[in-house]
Amino acid sequence: MKTAFNFIVTTILLLSFAVVVGGGSTTLNRKTNSALEVVLVYSSLKNVDDSAGRYQYAGGKVYENGEHIAQFASTKRIITGGTDFQNTATLTVTIFFLGQKPTENITLQGSHDFDSGKGIGSVSAASKQYSYLIGKTFRMTHDTLVIE
Repeated sequence: MKTAFNFIVTTILLLSFAVVVGGGSTTLNRKTNSALEVVLVYSSLKNVDDSAGRYQYAGGKVYENGEHIAQFASTKRIITGGTDFQNTATLTVTIFFLGQKPTENITLQGSHDFDSGKGIGSVSAASKQYSYLIGKTFRMTHDTLVIE
């Protein structure tokens, strides 16, 4: 597996991962498509190897303007003979907003490149409040995620 998938570098980058999902507040405005700008603070990061490759799980808190507004869960999947050659992984990130049961949420799916630290994909699912984001693309650099 190519340079152990740069997990050491990736781990360092994940510790201060910032996410930008538009601009504004958690009160969404569908007419202007404004969303929110948040910071993810990782509290866990775990690699799990199996016979098919490796899972990388992460989780933590989501902050907006210093206020804790959500939790998140992230999964990266490396498949031996599939994604390892390009040092890339499938990527799924779900943000679970505080305040309602069941929780309002947004799920992003795409790919993550371990060499560059970049990722791309789209919003694949969302609860009703955030459903207008479904299908919008995202790009991720070392510490920033933008939904366009």
